Amino acid sequence: MNKKDPEIIIFACEWTPYIGADNAGVEMQQYSPFVRIIRVICTGQITPSNILTAFKNGADGVMIAGCEEGDCHYIVGNEKCIKVVEETKQLLKFSGIEPERLEIKLFTEVDGSTFASIVNKFVMKIRKMGKVQTEVSS
Repeated sequence: MNKKDPEIIIFACEWTPYIGADNAGVEMQQYSPFVRIIRVICTGQITPSNILTAFKNGADGVMIAGCEEGDCHYIVGNEKCIKVVEETKQLLKFSGIEPERLEIKLFTEVDGSTFASIVNKFVMKIRKMGKVQTEVSS
């Protein structure tokens, strides 16, 4: 990895999106090697602190990968996470970091090609934006 390669963190719900990530490997669908996936039980458990910590520890982009609205195994976890992402985008803006570096994607399919395609589009977007220039304080 060179200094221009973006570091991407993906918080992935263990249901649809994480299965999609697993299937990407099984289907030999490639996505960027600069992606680190953190498996979570549900996106509803993610807090602004989790996201800000990822940026503080060097992430150039963070994606939250959740289940489709109305299809959360924990009823409203993904709806809660949508609100957390919007709040955190405001905190990022206040910290001098572009809010576009944080995205939430809600997955309807578990096929690997869909997962890989969505992840690679996000990586390309972050690569165009460049590395984060501002440090996030805790």
